[in-house]
Amino acid sequence: MSTPIFEPELDQPLPRQVAMREQYGCGIWLVRLLTLPLVPMGACLIFVAVSRIVMSLGVLLAGTDVDGRIVRKFETKTRKNRVHYTAEYVYTVDQIEYQDRVRLDAGEYAAVQEGQAITVKVYAPGRECGNWPGIAGYSPLSEVSGVTLVALILGGAMFFFLYRSYVRPWRMRHLVRWGRPIKGIVRDVHWTTYKWIKTFHIRYEYAVAPDEHSAGGVFSGRASASGMATKPVNVGSVVTVLYDPQRPKRSLMYRLAGFKALAPR
Repeated sequence: MSTPIFEPELDQPLPRQVAMREQYGCGIWLVRLLTLPLVPMGACLIFVAVSRIVMSLGVLLAGTDVDGRIVRKFETKTRKNRVHYTAEYVYTVDQIEYQDRVRLDAGEYAAVQEGQAITVKVYAPGRECGNWPGIAGYSPLSEVSGVTLVALILGGAMFFFLYRSYVRPWRMRHLVRWGRPIKGIVRDVHWTTYKWIKTFHIRYEYAVAPDEHSAGGVFSGRASASGMATKPVNVGSVVTVLYDPQRPKRSLMYRLAGFKALAPR
């Protein structure tokens, strides 16, 4: 049986010298720049959401009732002509007066009056933010769930972009540096078009013989790319795959990887 012929730069002692492909480098640095604002925003919102949840649990389980009153109510309009209704209130704990505000709906806003006495449930360790105003119809859980939902959405986006711009490239570089080459077969090719950019999505298979690292088997991987690098990749094409001997399921299609091995010196 003949020995498979791979790209010559892969035939060198490990670890290989690796460089980022030019077309990949421009895109990844653009994604990283776009990701930077998400990191502090996502981290801040996640912190706020966790704090609100902890404080709400404190109020629910160990809160005490104190006297308070409505000191001001006001409306604000957004650019989309939506109206936000807000009521400010004060309450006293250990002879110290604290002030907070709460967002209300139109019915709740109409029902409260400035100077109206209310009962405020306060969690003592977090008395400045751990409180629930006793306003008819007001549900603190809706406020907490709203902040949590926004935090989850932004946090999910933050982790997705961090994975795409840092974790995934690191894994790709690691495979090009340490991966074992093997021949794979393209099993499926389809494409999607977005704003005149055609992206090819490729599924390939490769068979790993059992050895001291794993039991072997037939594994599949996926790759996507656009431009000339995908031509001519068709169903049945034989391609070079780099896989991790310790984890054979982890692989990449070398031709479409964002990194390349440098020729040995």
